[in-house]
Amino acid sequence: MEEVVKEHRAAECDRIDDQGPDTEAAAGQSELEDQGLLTSRWGRLKNGLSQGSVLAPLLFNIYTIDQPTMEGTYKLSKVLNELTSYYKANHLHANPSKTQVIVFHLGNHQAKRHLQVTWSGIALENCEYPVYLGTTIDHSL
Repeated sequence: MEEVVKEHRAAECDRIDDQGPDTEAAAGQSELEDQGLLTSRWGRLKNGLSQGSVLAPLLFNIYTIDQPTMEGTYKLSKVLNELTSYYKANHLHANPSKTQVIVFHLGNHQAKRHLQVTWSGIALENCEYPVYLGTTIDHSL
């Protein structure tokens, strides 16, 4: 009986290989269902990661590690426009409505100053304690 099952699986694998990767995925799903190991439905993400994904911070850092940084007297709005170009070239999407601005200054008396910054026509929110990848940032750090 074991040999019959092995022959059947080998024949099924050969048939699947001939039909391409979509059939392989369906066969894998079917195999998991047969063994009672499938716990959720398959789905394709067209954009972004699922909410709460543990990979999100890592992938964010990988994709943005080489983004350009500007030094000197550039205006912040110009820098944001250059970042938009970088994101488009790397198939990333900026979300100005979720972007926050915080002021860091050696003299903390200016740290509460509000900046008037726009990105793609959207005014960025000034925030004293923004959260970055789960960590609260404080202007007095």
